Amino acid sequence: MFGDGVAAWRLLEMREGRVREKAAGKGKVVELVAEVARGCLMVSGEERPTQREVAEELRNFAT
Repeated sequence: MFGDGVAAWRLLEMREGRVREKAAGKGKVVELVAEVARGCLMVSGEERPTQREVAEELRNFAT
């Protein structure tokens, strides 16, 4: 379900109210974090990012 929503870029409809309020005006960041999360949901471990890769991606968003 989450992966389908990310693939269709329906993130705004998927977020619950309190998340929507905090993320207001930060759509691009929400999309980038969702893309990282989608990679983490890959069935094959070889296709999933390592924890180090995820940490680096999230650190990049914070700067």
